[in-house]
Amino acid sequence: MARSRPVLISLLGGGAPSPAEALVMAAREAATLDSLEQALSTGAFDAAILAADASRRRSQVPEGVIIDGDEGPFHFGRRLLGIIEAYEPPEPPMALQSVMLRYMNVATP
Repeated sequence: MARSRPVLISLLGGGAPSPAEALVMAAREAATLDSLEQALSTGAFDAAILAADASRRRSQVPEGVIIDGDEGPFHFGRRLLGIIEAYEPPEPPMALQSVMLRYMNVATP
């Protein structure tokens, strides 16, 4: 699905083994969801994709956000590449391309 406007991609995950970490995770989640909702309300984005734990409750996600559930252990470079391949956003900015290529070259087994 080719797109003409930017696609917003946000990665949100991680556990919360302690009460303090649970508070930080809840704050990160709330900020991420608020940011996605605000961004979509501008009309500047074709879509917003939230890469998150598969257990993410869909009722908490703003309308119009696509949830892409994690499968297996998290690996930033592979996860981001998988989203780009699956959703075909417009060409990523050069800075992101450069970072991705360097990360994938170093982190790929």
